[in-house]
Amino acid sequence: MTQPKYFRYFRYNIDEGFDYSRVHLPDVGCVFELLEVEFKKTPSRGISCLQLIYTLQADKHLKVWIELEGILSVFSHYDAARFAECASAFEKKKFFLDHIRQAYMHYADQYGWDERYFDAVYQRIVAGGIMFDRPWGNTAWDRHRKVRARVHVHYDLDGAELSFVIEDVKTGDVRRKVFARWRGTNTQMLNTICGKLIWESSHRLRLYTRRSELPDYWEFDLENDRVEFHKPKAEAGDAHAQYQLGRAFLGGESGIYDLEKAVYWLRQSAAQGYKHAARFLTLMENSTPR
Repeated sequence: MTQPKYFRYFRYNIDEGFDYSRVHLPDVGCVFELLEVEFKKTPSRGISCLQLIYTLQADKHLKVWIELEGILSVFSHYDAARFAECASAFEKKKFFLDHIRQAYMHYADQYGWDERYFDAVYQRIVAGGIMFDRPWGNTAWDRHRKVRARVHVHYDLDGAELSFVIEDVKTGDVRRKVFARWRGTNTQMLNTICGKLIWESSHRLRLYTRRSELPDYWEFDLENDRVEFHKPKAEAGDAHAQYQLGRAFLGGESGIYDLEKAVYWLRQSAAQGYKHAARFLTLMENSTPR
């Protein structure tokens, strides 16, 4: 196997012995994803990804767990008491950003990583408030009205929030509409979700997902200030797609929680004899407090 010549990825995982009953480790994916987006390819000897394995055992700190297929996995001690002293969201995110920096610098000489480059990226991220807050994907222009639209992504310790942002170039007015929220962070998921953004009409904005067949999409009706998630295969009567759409409205791939729509589409699927939908409806009914 050819060894990677460049470094560019950051990941984190949990030690097998991590005791969640003692401490709570927040979802810190936003910090790792932000660093990965800001960090570009840099020369490396054999490693393309640095993965921190969070552990409660201080004696494991910065020891290698495994080096395999271009991924260096290193233990990082999660000092819960020190994290508890972090009063602000900024301090909490910097706590984890500093973990990454420490591991990177510790192994920089061994793998030929550029310490000055990392420090420049680190300083830029800190100066920006450690905020993953940026446009994502293409710009959709309505050149006749001089209006442009983008998808905007905001990540934080609480998860991800996606918005449509419409700017009137002539007046400078900006309109924002949140259309999806997720727990957790994942830029790969974003790349799947955020396909092409287009103006369907002067008052309808459509964002397609990256699907090869009948792509799903969000549609923003600007006149009524309403966003709807559509799955064409489900709307065309496909039972499996109806089941998927029902699950999506429970906070899945649509990023929208709408119990009424979830039940509607699951019932549509179950009515066609789709057993997974019928079983899921039964589970929902049994778990509902009486």
